Amino acid sequence: MMKLIGIKRTLILAILLAANLAVAGVLFLGILPMKSRASMQLTTVQGEISALQGKISNVKQELEDFRRNLPKFEMLRSGGFFSPQDRFQMERDLAAVQEKSGIEGFSYNVSEVKTVENEDAKRSSSRIIKSVITIENPYVLVDGDFYHFVNVMMSSFPSHVRLQSFELARKYDLDNETLKKIRTQEIKTLLNAKAIFEWMTIVPEEDKTKSSGWGR
Repeated sequence: MMKLIGIKRTLILAILLAANLAVAGVLFLGILPMKSRASMQLTTVQGEISALQGKISNVKQELEDFRRNLPKFEMLRSGGFFSPQDRFQMERDLAAVQEKSGIEGFSYNVSEVKTVENEDAKRSSSRIIKSVITIENPYVLVDGDFYHFVNVMMSSFPSHVRLQSFELARKYDLDNETLKKIRTQEIKTLLNAKAIFEWMTIVPEEDKTKSSGWGR
């Protein structure tokens, strides 16, 4: 009887041990790896959610920046800052400057278009182009007329122009003979005047149009 009880106990213990081993196997080989994978997936999802929230925040900021900068963009566009520097249009624009400044005329020369290296423009698939406009011999009698013309050029010529330099010198002495020639329009200017402007615009990178320098 005692031996039989001992054998039964041994079998029960063996069965319990096998059951524990099975549970441990399921735990270590199944449940714990699943829990680890689930934890990793949760971390990944949380990271994706965080990244998405960051993108949404960036989009909101970009939209706000766009709304804030849109009026400036429209002003630049209407002012010709995104133009390819068409020479025929430029001639009409200079004529408008002449009329607004109130002087009879002047001669001018425009250089070839050159590209200005700019990393910000490259990143936006654009390029900044520049021409030099040289204004010479404007029909002005006093220096105030010349300065007025320069101001009109800076404020009214389309797109962005910057005064690079200017020269101004008296051409004639103001005597009776000179005054007589002014009245008969034999003399239209008392000054040797010259102004050099830099004309800059931005165009798409694929626009490789090059204009030759010419003047009148």
